[in-house]
Amino acid sequence: MKTSIIKKAIAGITAALTLGTASAMLAPVSSFAANQTAQEACDTARYYLNNPSKYSHSSSAWCAEFAVDCIEAAGVNMSGLASNSTNALLTNFYNRDHNSYHSRSGAAWRSAYPNPNTRIDTNYTPQPGDLAFVQNNWYDPEPDHTALVVSVSGTGINATVTTIEGNMSGTIKSMTYSGGEIYGGYRASIYGYATPSYKKTSSVSTLKGDLDLNGKVDVTDCSHLSLYLIGDKTLASIAGNEAATKANADMNSDGEVTIVDLSMLKNKISGGSAVVNVNYTKSLSAGTAIYSAAGGNKINTISSTGVYTIVKEQYAGGVKYGALKSGAGWVKL
Repeated sequence: MKTSIIKKAIAGITAALTLGTASAMLAPVSSFAANQTAQEACDTARYYLNNPSKYSHSSSAWCAEFAVDCIEAAGVNMSGLASNSTNALLTNFYNRDHNSYHSRSGAAWRSAYPNPNTRIDTNYTPQPGDLAFVQNNWYDPEPDHTALVVSVSGTGINATVTTIEGNMSGTIKSMTYSGGEIYGGYRASIYGYATPSYKKTSSVSTLKGDLDLNGKVDVTDCSHLSLYLIGDKTLASIAGNEAATKANADMNSDGEVTIVDLSMLKNKISGGSAVVNVNYTKSLSAGTAIYSAAGGNKINTISSTGVYTIVKEQYAGGVKYGALKSGAGWVKL
């Protein structure tokens, strides 16, 4: 889309916002979800998954480096743990805190490294933000690859996980391990998981639309986004945290910041009820309520925990709802 066309579209959106909602402002964020910093690590990984050319690495085998960089971007201190080597990274985690490592395979480790407790941690369910240590050569009885878990389906050590991984054929890819395994042309098995010391709360606002990270969403954020879209401002310059600003600006969580996000931001500030077409996935827990429409009556619940596709978004009563691709109804987001 040409810059002139973008400017005209932005002008229309901004004018509508200014006329009706110049004083509109959402309340400051007073609390954050548990393990919010783990989600920030996952968001950083998703950003680079959609923009692999923006990630630079310093080693030839950079899978562990990529996962550690995503975790450190969330403000986690990885001093003494970080390593470009999968084996060394796992060793460091195990030596510092045995409880942070959860074995899935129970296999022995090579003699060059301390052998972690090979007891399979059957009761542990991996969590988004966990490091997954992968054995991608089944003739080699040790992990040789590192991945970052971004979503989980099921319970227990053999839960199905989706990861984002660096150095996959020289780029960044998302992989799904069904029951901890991948079969077929590419065969891989998760050896175990390690949980970094994520904070339960974050000092960085993760409120969608809050580009300047001040804990509120208002017309100033629309101005920031407008200037970014026409090339007069960078995301990094808005609040000094490019990853966090980008995650908040990406209103529909599709990995890109576009004029669609500006339209959704305007709609959020104005409290409008416009339906916006989107296409992304979201982890939903069993028992999550399903509604007949945004703000409508409860008609069902999610039957099983998993990853579901959202195809529409709409605000009702200040609450954002998403329409399930299956057509079953709407859920609160």
